[in-house]
Amino acid sequence: EFGEDSWMKAAFLGQAHYSMPDNAAYDQDFYMRRARIILLGQMTDGIKFLAETDNDKAGKKGTSVSTDIQDAFIDVRLFKGDESEIWVEAGLILLPFSFEGTSSAASLLGLDYNAESIKLANTFVWRDNGAMLHGNVGKLVSVRVGAFDGYDAAGSSKSDQAELRYTGHVAVNLLGDVETG
Repeated sequence: EFGEDSWMKAAFLGQAHYSMPDNAAYDQDFYMRRARIILLGQMTDGIKFLAETDNDKAGKKGTSVSTDIQDAFIDVRLFKGDESEIWVEAGLILLPFSFEGTSSAASLLGLDYNAESIKLANTFVWRDNGAMLHGNVGKLVSVRVGAFDGYDAAGSSKSDQAELRYTGHVAVNLLGDVETG
């Protein structure tokens, strides 16, 4: 803590993976499925930040370790009411396709997200540079909508004339309070 309303926290998320197929001792593999360094904090009430690295599949089949910046954004509260809050988040952020997509990798039952139905061109693990409005209106309605530049993933090409892309998600919970993020 740096003051009454400011703080910073560093964290590590790791997920080790070991595989040994039946009768295939030569094909054993132990590696870090995920290794993340996370830095998050609050500069003052209503202004937060997050930066996160990712070292996915570090050491798998002898591959080298690469570090990527996975998230890097600032989050500023625009409005706070009795039961509502509206924020704007800007930087390299997770695209708002669904609320389930914002679940932490640490909460997955399997090794990875079931992402077969989501195929995106020019993305880096569902992230993009842009700005997103998010929050809740009352206890039953939650919203995430944003405009993004079409992040240029390694090995891809993006037209400089390409328009911004827009995506969002609105949730209405009939039972229980909405997830506010």
